[in-house]
Amino acid sequence: SQPKAEKRATHTWIADETKAVFLTGATGYLGAHILSNLLQDTDAHVYCLVRPAKGTTALERLRDTLSFYFGRKVAKKVNDRVTVFVGDLEAEGLGLTEQETELLHSVDTIIHCGADVRYFGDTEHFLNVNIRSTTQLLDVARAREGVRFHYVSTLSIVGWSENDPLEIVAKESEFDRGQKFDNVYAESKFIAEKLVREAMDEGIPVTVYRVGNLIGHSETGRMQKNIAGNAFYQFVKATLLLGVTAQDEHYVDLTPVDYASKAIVHSANRTDTVGRTLHLCNPQQIKTETFIQLLQSFGYSILPVDGPSYQQWLFQSNSSEEHQEALQCMMAQLSENDDHGSIIRLSCTETQELFAGTDVVCPAPDRNLIYKILKYAISIDYMKPSAHWSLYEAFNATSFEAASVAKKKQAATSKQELVMA
Repeated sequence: SQPKAEKRATHTWIADETKAVFLTGATGYLGAHILSNLLQDTDAHVYCLVRPAKGTTALERLRDTLSFYFGRKVAKKVNDRVTVFVGDLEAEGLGLTEQETELLHSVDTIIHCGADVRYFGDTEHFLNVNIRSTTQLLDVARAREGVRFHYVSTLSIVGWSENDPLEIVAKESEFDRGQKFDNVYAESKFIAEKLVREAMDEGIPVTVYRVGNLIGHSETGRMQKNIAGNAFYQFVKATLLLGVTAQDEHYVDLTPVDYASKAIVHSANRTDTVGRTLHLCNPQQIKTETFIQLLQSFGYSILPVDGPSYQQWLFQSNSSEEHQEALQCMMAQLSENDDHGSIIRLSCTETQELFAGTDVVCPAPDRNLIYKILKYAISIDYMKPSAHWSLYEAFNATSFEAASVAKKKQAATSKQELVMA
């Protein structure tokens, strides 16, 4: 079936400025960055739904998360600007008290970022966390006119179809082409997005954000707390351990988390994003071959071999402990049977047009970005350094110092010219 053109809903009233936000997923990777952006880029008060955990309070859990990613300065802002609701996306009424539910119904913005992002698990659990929670929050948006609803979806909902051509360009305006999914996570997010799009058609001021492959912060390289649970980082680690990879024609998306969070908070304060679907992925999609070459440029020896030979070699018997560790890292990748004949290229042309002229800019997937990813992963002993990593570090430090001096000279010259003028 042909994809339906995206509908633009019309609304009688929408708040000009975000003043009160209800945020789910604030202790998650992207959610924590969204909260940080809300605290730094807006004056809004933020109500965060936080699941209780053993041995710590919900407030402590949120503070610890912000401290880990941004330091104590940002975490301290929680005291004045954040109200924590102890609840659960799986629970009826989100597990909120009557008073908390009343406050929830007073917000002007809902950012639904919370989800179970594991690829596999109990289907009923995913239905509750990823779908039922969306239904309940949409009901809140329906209850009061003008409440903005921002839904964080995933580009995994592109899925695959038997009728797909050799290469697919996944555009913002497309949604349902009868695609299938290889995991319950992507399927549950597709169903949830369908509900959100139906609400959009009803006239609810909805914005959908399909997020790509999130990587570390573009400046610090800092990745999610549970870095070992990220499938992409597992793939990179395994590739560096093995020194061998399968030849692959697919594209790699590298979306820094700080770009995605900034884009969402920026869009939440714009009325022209109502009724839109945005693709938060890197505008520059690179081939896997290019990504491997970037890794090789840091001194890693990686041999690309054909797929069948790679699979046969990967499962060879009597392999080393390092090989077994790499194999363990690759299991999520191997269990994802995404080779359905089509190559998917993510497109964000409409989204980039929307952000043109703003400070919402996605860093290029170049050697500089890869260096920051590797540097952080190596610093926490998650990935191994190459034989000459210390040499690359020294070169990079020298280059950084030279660039910093040049920048200061340029700033001083500009200041002098301004005084003379």
